[in-house]
Amino acid sequence: MPTSTAVKASCSMLLIGAILELIAAVIGLSTGIMALSATSAADSDDPVAASLIAFAAVTLIIGVAQLFVLPKVRGGLGWARIAMTAIVVLGLASAILNFGLLPLLASVIGVVALVLLWLPTTNSHFRKG
Repeated sequence: MPTSTAVKASCSMLLIGAILELIAAVIGLSTGIMALSATSAADSDDPVAASLIAFAAVTLIIGVAQLFVLPKVRGGLGWARIAMTAIVVLGLASAILNFGLLPLLASVIGVVALVLLWLPTTNSHFRKG
């Protein structure tokens, strides 16, 4: 049985979301590092720079996790659909706390992709895996 259009579209959207997460992580890490290097030695514990780096690290982990689980989703493994749901929900929570445009956009795309993944028409794809 061929892969449904909903699964194909969802996987494409999840890939776009993961790429946006990785781009946001690179931007956040570089901004945080530049902010740290711009502060004097006396202010080396800048909380803004530290929070930028922390959120960028979380965003990086979420993007990498999505890229790791995505082939398993495409392959029809049921646990991967559940894992991807958890990853996208964590990404959405992180994006809301971070107020970042790219992570928020990636999360919105991820939520739409999850809706497609959980449609009744996709259940047969995940039963075969």
